[in-house]
Parts: sequence; structure tokens; C-alpha cells
Amino acid sequence: MEINPQLLDLTIKDKDYIIFYGDSPLLTPAGNEFIDTNPRLLQFIITELSVSDSVPDEGITSYSLFSYQKDFIDAGNDLIMNSLQQKLTEDYFVKLKFGMDSGNDLDVSEKIDFLLDNRQKINFIFGGSSSIVKSLNKFLGENGILAVQNSDKSFDKFINFIKENYSWMDSSKKSAVYFLNKVHNAGILLPILLVSNKISPSEYTNSVLNIYLNNFSAHRKEIEELEHSFDTIHRQASATLEYLSFFDNLAEKVSEVLEIINTGEGANIEFKSSLRWNIKEGKKDSAIEHASLKTISAFLNSNGGNLFIGVRDDGSIEGIETDAFDNDDKFQLHFWNLIKASLGEEHSPYIHSSLEKISDRTVCVVKCLKSPVPVFLHQKGFDEEFYIRVGPSSAKLGVQDTYKYIAERFK
Repeated sequence: MEINPQLLDLTIKDKDYIIFYGDSPLLTPAGNEFIDTNPRLLQFIITELSVSDSVPDEGITSYSLFSYQKDFIDAGNDLIMNSLQQKLTEDYFVKLKFGMDSGNDLDVSEKIDFLLDNRQKINFIFGGSSSIVKSLNKFLGENGILAVQNSDKSFDKFINFIKENYSWMDSSKKSAVYFLNKVHNAGILLPILLVSNKISPSEYTNSVLNIYLNNFSAHRKEIEELEHSFDTIHRQASATLEYLSFFDNLAEKVSEVLEIINTGEGANIEFKSSLRWNIKEGKKDSAIEHASLKTISAFLNSNGGNLFIGVRDDGSIEGIETDAFDNDDKFQLHFWNLIKASLGEEHSPYIHSSLEKISDRTVCVVKCLKSPVPVFLHQKGFDEEFYIRVGPSSAKLGVQDTYKYIAERFK
């Protein structure tokens, strides 16, 4: 489909930005709008479309990456996750790591003859393999997987680690992994290492060609046209990382949230699976709301803290989607109505809430400052109460203890 660059425009829609083509929004193949909170990303897509003068039919472009992200990942249809274990089991470098048979090229003599005539290309066999195995070992070591032995138990541990690592990726990285795997047909581990910034575009390209060389019959054309193949794959790998760079701030923010969650509950950190939904009974429950409110009031009356709504006790992500609000704005509106009605609007300046996307789920992060004045919880249907933090929990004080605490804490 040809594109007239003069018809492309970036406009504001509510709190987001959207690409228009003429009088209508630009749509993905599945009919989703090119809309996002990041205007730099959308302008990058416009620039790319303007240079090419067409909507790309294949290859790795910001248009295709964003489209797949919207049409599949964000829609809950992750084509990689559905077959990730099989892809890892069949991956060339996974087999190499665990000492499995990674060669499936039947025409060995033809490959040897080719290499003898092109001796400089033998570097792609040894250089690429050793570099990736080293990067993989470092990646495993950084995440506590120090000893991966050639055993079924270690192999399963490795597979589960990679699957878990992939599941925590944001949708932009998952989209990148999908296209790298699809376009280059060189396994799944290399794309995961590239988007995780564990290998460079050059190392990625070298390793893809290494796999092609070891599957000589299927990839003879790419190997014979080595320089052209290297330039093409390297350009696509670099373009992928450039696309992901527009999500760096978001990824860093998610990483910070996960880092805090991974420290577990404590004096200034607490998890709640939901804001209003009783998961065991499958219904709305004011007692569930009360649990979050008493934590917030306890943080305010003590030294502040962070409440994570949408996180289970064990630190795994439940997501506020369980609360069954129509959208994120409705969740935020309900949350702040609870704060104002039960704690008092005057305490709002000491409370900040934000919604953070982690994989395909949403966590509400409530940051509470140390309040300069006492905060009483007076939720409808419950007695008026005064809470403070005692270790990793919120404790309700009796009348006498409350007076004493206020006299000492709020001098």
C-alpha cells in the first residue's frame, strides 16, 4: 500500500497522541489505531513511512513492530509464549549450551568445500558460537543461575528461567522477539538476548550467520552473499533496538517497580491483591477496600511507605484487572473517592497513585508520605480507627494509645 507522506499527521486525542492519515486515524492490519502516550515514538513511525512511501509488507520496521504489539500482544494473543518451550528446546544455541546435537545439515561435504574456498568465513563458526555462549553464561550468572549442568533438572531450570524472563518483558520487547524470530529464522534465544541488551547487533548478526552456516543447505544463498546478508541483518537488529529505545524510560520504571516488589513486604512496603474484589468469594467487598485504606492511613501516621495494589502476598502479579473496572480511569476515580471519603481530602497531598504496566497486567502503586497531622480512618460501615505501622503490618491503636502516640509523634 502506497503512502502519501503529506497526509500523515500527529495529533492529540484526549491524553494520548494519534497518527492520522488524511481525515482518518492510521490503522494497524487488525484495525487498531496508532495511538500512544509517546509522541516521539509515533513521530518516528511517521518518518519511517514517509521515507519508504509505503506501508511495509514484510521485514522489521517500527510500523510492523507497533502493529503486532497492538494487534496481538496487547490483545492477549502472544504467539511466542504459546510455543516458547518448544522453540527453546529446538534452539541451536540452547542445544550447543547443553551439549546436544545442534547440527541438522546433511550436506556436510558441500559446506566443507565452500569453506575451503572461503576461509575467512570460518570465523562465523567459532567466533559467533563462543561469544553467544559467554553472553548467555553471563546473563544466567547475573540472575542467580550460576551452574547449568548437562542434566534434565538443570535443563528444565534453564527453560523455566528463560520463560519467566520473557513473560516479564513489556509488549514492545515481546513484539521485537517475535519479528526477529520470524524474519531471521535463527531460533529464539538470540532475539531474547538482543532485546535484553545482553548482545550487540553485530554479535547478533554474526551469530545468525553462524546458524545459517551450520544449516548450509537451507541458507546457502545468505552465506554466499555474506556481506549483503550481514548488512541486512545488522540493519534490522539495529532498527529493532532503535524502536525499543522509545520505551526505555517505561522499561526502567517497570524495572524499578519490580525491584521494590521483589524485596518483599516490610515496614514500608505492603501488597494487596485487589482494591475492592474479594477473590475467594468472587464479589465486591468493602472489607477488601478497608484493608488498603488502613494500610495507607498507617503509612501516613508512621514514616510513609508504598502500597502495591494488584500484587499477591508472594510478590506475584494479580493485576487490578481483577477489580473489574471498565477502564483505568474508573479505577483511579474510585480509589480517590475512597481516599477523600474515608481519610479526608486534606490528606490527598501526601498520597500519590500511579498505574504501572507489568507484562500484560496493571499494578497500582500508592506512595504515601509521612503526614504532619494525625490521620483517622472513618470508612462508611466501619468504626472510626487510628492505625500505625508495626513492623510489616498495620496495627489499630486503642483510644488511650492513640492519644499517647499522637502526643509523641505529632509534636
